[in-house]
Amino acid sequence: MRNLAAAALISMFLCAPAHAAPPDDPLAAAAESFIHGLVHERDVDLVFGYLREALDAAVEGRELPPPEALTQRVEAIGEEAKQRGAIAGRAVLDAIERSIRDAMKTPGVLPSSRPLQRL
Repeated sequence: MRNLAAAALISMFLCAPAHAAPPDDPLAAAAESFIHGLVHERDVDLVFGYLREALDAAVEGRELPPPEALTQRVEAIGEEAKQRGAIAGRAVLDAIERSIRDAMKTPGVLPSSRPLQRL
């Protein structure tokens, strides 16, 4: 099950769709810095090499343990993803705080503080 989760994690990073965002979008910058350089071409080779061997093994009725190199890369990617996730999370919180503070400076952006009236 752990092997399937690892393959799914790597596949998710490999298949993430690209999207357009304004050049000054801090959320897009945080997402880009999170993903950029996390998965390398050799990781793709490892995953698909293992999937091919696992398919052959399944056809023969046997189970194939993942290669040590793949296991090590999955663990390394997981650790790096944790660190990058913390950095990206802080960047998102900073962007939200900045947006709220900017909205507070602009009159008429925030809702009125008067109590709601009943009709």
